[in-house]
Amino acid sequence: MLEHLSEDRLDAPDSSDTVLLHRLRLSLDTQWHPVLRSYVQLAASTQSGRDGGSARLDKSAPDLAQGYLELTLPDTAVQLRAGRQ
Repeated sequence: MLEHLSEDRLDAPDSSDTVLLHRLRLSLDTQWHPVLRSYVQLAASTQSGRDGGSARLDKSAPDLAQGYLELTLPDTAVQLRAGRQ
């Protein structure tokens, strides 16, 4: 994502800031057995191009966005999930 900010007030010095925001999401969905499935999604974000360096909220450490185990009960439509969604 590319973000461009511009300040056009008369009492402020000319300033402009263009920042490139990076977001990464990796996911893995595995069917271990007909009744057992797992899902993991990792997420991280950062930015580049800001004058004066990054602000504290512009970066995030890699984090578990989603992660769960799913058990499907045989001969039913019931699915049990445990984890973070």
